Amino acid sequence: MSVSKGPGRRVAEARPSPALPPTGDRGANIVTAFFDSAGHVSVDRVAERFGMSKMQLAETIGLTRESVYRSA
Repeated sequence: MSVSKGPGRRVAEARPSPALPPTGDRGANIVTAFFDSAGHVSVDRVAERFGMSKMQLAETIGLTRESVYRSA
């Protein structure tokens, strides 16, 4: 569904992400949702949540491709 934003402009409505808890529980959970069981940031989770590839995420935050693809 889209919303009209003036003559000839339509913008898609934001939809809640299934990866996040309900609005009332978001506080600290929004950040902790990106950590794996070892307490490390999961690049896959971050990229998925923001709707981008790991390569796009790396470019956005100023890292090299290798930084987000290396396992250690």
